[in-house]
Amino acid sequence: MDCKIIELRADRNLLRSNFDGYKLSLEPVAIVKEKLQATPDRVHQSDAQYSFLHAELFSLQNHLIHDPWTSDTSYYIDTTWMVRRVQYGLQEGRFKPIGSVFRVRKSAERLAGHFNLTIVFISEKFAVIGDGVAWIEIVDTGDRTRAQEWKQLAHVRAIPDEKAGFVLRDARLEIQEECRKIHCLLMRIEQTDGVFESVLEWIAIDLSEKKVSTHRELRSRSSIFYSVLTSNSSGVIVAAGKAVKFTYDSENPIVDDIPNVQEEDYTWKQTDEDIVITFREREEAEKSDYQVKFIGKEISVQFKEDIVLKGELFAEIDKDLTTWNLHNKSFQVTLVKSVEGENWPHLLPGERLEEESQPNESEIFSLDNKIEDCDRGDDDADHFLARFDGGTHRMTHKANLGSCSPLFALPSLRPGQPAAIALRHDVDCCLWLPLQTPGEWILRHEGTLDAFAYVLASKQQRKYVSCAPDLSYAVICEPERHVFIYKAKYDTATGLRKRSGPQVTLGQQKVVSLENAGGQVIGMTVLNEVTLLLTEESILSLQVNIEQ
Repeated sequence: MDCKIIELRADRNLLRSNFDGYKLSLEPVAIVKEKLQATPDRVHQSDAQYSFLHAELFSLQNHLIHDPWTSDTSYYIDTTWMVRRVQYGLQEGRFKPIGSVFRVRKSAERLAGHFNLTIVFISEKFAVIGDGVAWIEIVDTGDRTRAQEWKQLAHVRAIPDEKAGFVLRDARLEIQEECRKIHCLLMRIEQTDGVFESVLEWIAIDLSEKKVSTHRELRSRSSIFYSVLTSNSSGVIVAAGKAVKFTYDSENPIVDDIPNVQEEDYTWKQTDEDIVITFREREEAEKSDYQVKFIGKEISVQFKEDIVLKGELFAEIDKDLTTWNLHNKSFQVTLVKSVEGENWPHLLPGERLEEESQPNESEIFSLDNKIEDCDRGDDDADHFLARFDGGTHRMTHKANLGSCSPLFALPSLRPGQPAAIALRHDVDCCLWLPLQTPGEWILRHEGTLDAFAYVLASKQQRKYVSCAPDLSYAVICEPERHVFIYKAKYDTATGLRKRSGPQVTLGQQKVVSLENAGGQVIGMTVLNEVTLLLTEESILSLQVNIEQ
């Protein structure tokens, strides 16, 4: 079965065309600061972890973990491996006493090359903790609104090699015929043949036997910006800049004849007069297997039951002169431009550049001194968001993101569902929720942060980016200097109107200085009313009281 191309079409009801930017407010933001009695645990890169992938994984890790099933509770782990509970009382205007709920078991000595501890909440009463070395603890948290002591359910060795280490990216609880399994998605960086790779290890833990029952592995030679399990744990959703493929499965061996899971469905080229779209070869394909349709500027190409290209073209074409044919098993569509000589920067909105316009890698990196693979980012990559099936090892659905990598992920948007992913849509930031329905997988547009993608592009020193669960405001946090708060729904009493035009809407920006914050920011939780920051010495609450 061929991969289905997903078109990310934003809901127009969730977009505001009259949004006119953010107005800077000089009103101070109230900050409540409390010194920590227990220092947060934090692992730094070793000398062997020098790649760009390592730097990204360590620097962006959030050490203040929000519980999506409660509205006001977050956790961090201190240097004694004690899980600490953090709550801010809105009515009292201060932090509640920081309590201890669980001590993580140390099963192996932490060495250089290991990673930080991580927590993922999988339900209202269960959590999974990764020790960053080789072990996973499954914990019964009880009713977390009552601050009960947590109890260990299982302590499982997740990976055989203690030298490798891992970061826990996602976890889900699945119950089938009274059999309870915990699916976990682990990530590590590995050097193979002189090249660093991002490695995702997908394991299933049988709670009755308290051991790993299934082990799968995916690899990519790029950053994996987003990785979650589907809501039924039948697949994994990944956003990356280069090919991702299965390399190991303990239950179903990888079949060699499966095509490259990141093989492009088509490429395109242009001249002054026309556009030529070439689809990849398909065995035993006939011209009658393809259907080409046009509705306005939208093009749709279908191979048998699968849509292989769909979207609104960059510009108008002469439909009467459009032709298509099958040549050496490759299907080609030739579009004639309505405006001769017009250069198309892309075929579809947010799509890849044309094949010939992309510079050759040897031309970019032609310096005398060799540039290591770790120094090359994914800024020029063709980013994509895709679902991979655990049974067939194939990419089943794919959304092309062009040169724009995902902006951030929001686990707390819909508890129990995969984390929402924030993607650029023109100047806006749209949040999409992956949903698994019987026989189908979709991405649903849940909300929009107006002009936030444009704002984010100018913040080069950002470390953490997130928004409130109700999408009322967004936050950009630097490592040490500033926090920027953006709220889109802010208007004057009478509204504003351009000299000749309709009424416009303004948002509000606030800037918070982090002087005397107690060291570098190593964690952030964005709630509907306040934003919490974890530093090396303190916990801070920013009162997001933006006047209307």
